[in-house]
Amino acid sequence: MEEEKRAEIIIADAIQEDIHGIRNVQKISWLATYPNSEYEITYEDIENKFAQDTAEQWKQRIQENSNYFNIPNKHTFVAKNNNNEIIGFCVVTKEEDAGHINTFYVLPNYQRRNIGKQLMDRALSWLGSDKDISINVASYNETAIKFYERFGFEKSDNDIKDPEAILPSGKVIPVIEMVKKHR
Repeated sequence: MEEEKRAEIIIADAIQEDIHGIRNVQKISWLATYPNSEYEITYEDIENKFAQDTAEQWKQRIQENSNYFNIPNKHTFVAKNNNNEIIGFCVVTKEEDAGHINTFYVLPNYQRRNIGKQLMDRALSWLGSDKDISINVASYNETAIKFYERFGFEKSDNDIKDPEAILPSGKVIPVIEMVKKHR
């Protein structure tokens, strides 16, 4: 086993300086996950999504709301390796009647190393177990679907329209909702 696999991963609250690392994880994850020949979604479609919304533009939107990482009902967690590099992150929101995992990504090279579990445990702990918790996932992302099922999420019948799933070309990544019912 290589040293990096044995290295301790830190799960922490995101800070403003983490924005570029978060965006990098998101882009790499999208490029590795979402191209799909059945839906005619190409690597270029995903590249264009990120070219249209550069990290600087994303950072500017967050800076416009300087409390992005401190909004009481929203929280961002990051997973960092020993080099303090962001290798995963998740964004969660508490609403009055439910919780939602808005975004959840771990770099492909770091998957299957218990990092996603650590992030999910932290997210679920923060959200609590007194309300249903939902997450949207690409309908063809079987790896993610199986991962979420291990935490008690089940596919719902709700019709999902996710604006983030619309690509600049007009193609749409098909999305399903999964729900973890409260205890």
